[in-house]
Amino acid sequence: MNILTSSELSVLRDNLHREIVRSTVITTLDGGDLILNKPMTIIVTYRIDNQFDAFHGEYRLKVLNLVGIDTVTGELICYDQEDGYHFIHYINLSLEELTKLYTEVVVSKNYKINQTV
Repeated sequence: MNILTSSELSVLRDNLHREIVRSTVITTLDGGDLILNKPMTIIVTYRIDNQFDAFHGEYRLKVLNLVGIDTVTGELICYDQEDGYHFIHYINLSLEELTKLYTEVVVSKNYKINQTV
């Protein structure tokens, strides 16, 4: 079994992210958002207080449905019934979630383009 170092994991994440962005940009040259055919369930961590100290404060997990990619900002479009839409960054995805998104967008092309007006 080959175990990756933290720098190798970082390079892998960067490469997956780069290929997703590249594929998204090429696909949406005429504008629009990339919407996944089947939303992905992801888990994000967020702070519930207003503290800026990363080592103190209370954190919670939130389950979201990743529904697409905003092609203007590059942010991931997520949704939950409690709070509605959220826009998150790729760094908030686990490696497993990032790999699944890569497979859906780059490999399988399981998405449609929602044209913006």
